[in-house]
Amino acid sequence: MKQIHLYILLCLVGLSGACAYDNYDEPASVLTGQLLYEGKPVGVKNAEITLDVYEPGWPFREAIPVNVNQDGTFSAQLFESQYKIVRRKDVGAFVNDLDTTEVIVHSHTVQDIEVLPFFFIEEPQYTVNTGILNASFHVEQPVTGKELESIEVYVSTTRFCDAENNQLRFVLLAEEVENLEAVTIEGELGELSNREYVFVRIGVKSLSQTARNYSLVRKIHLP
Repeated sequence: MKQIHLYILLCLVGLSGACAYDNYDEPASVLTGQLLYEGKPVGVKNAEITLDVYEPGWPFREAIPVNVNQDGTFSAQLFESQYKIVRRKDVGAFVNDLDTTEVIVHSHTVQDIEVLPFFFIEEPQYTVNTGILNASFHVEQPVTGKELESIEVYVSTTRFCDAENNQLRFVLLAEEVENLEAVTIEGELGELSNREYVFVRIGVKSLSQTARNYSLVRKIHLP
């Protein structure tokens, strides 16, 4: 009988602890930010980049993974506290900088993350004439020692537009690029020219690198 009473008591204690745990408030603070290069937004493949957010003082707590959107923005709902933000190693077409960014999250906190991309697309301009898309831009190379493989223009019918999510891709190989300061790529839209609009972006691929450096996605209204 004593063993039964002890078992019931332990169950009640366990239930009490579970209820107390369930009664914790949801995290009410928000951390937002964006990947930047010299203060300019950096485009990436959607969900390709993950930031690990750690709360100091919890040595056995796992990192909170925060995915980065294709425009370089990210957001996480957290408790008010001090946190450390770390980029995962060898993810993205950036210099592998694992420096920790410390931030105190309170209410709505903004913390941008500076990165150093292998290539950076500047001032993309798009025009469409008689079903032909023309993209003109220049490419900056912030990191020496990275060899160019190709420059590509992607056309998509959705806002998700990258090397894997597209309906059309126009490729300019490295040997066809005469001047990174003035790059032009043209391609026929075909049946897509009958649409009201498409989404377009540019990607630059380094040799022996899977990830690409991207411009931001642009919605183009078709004539």
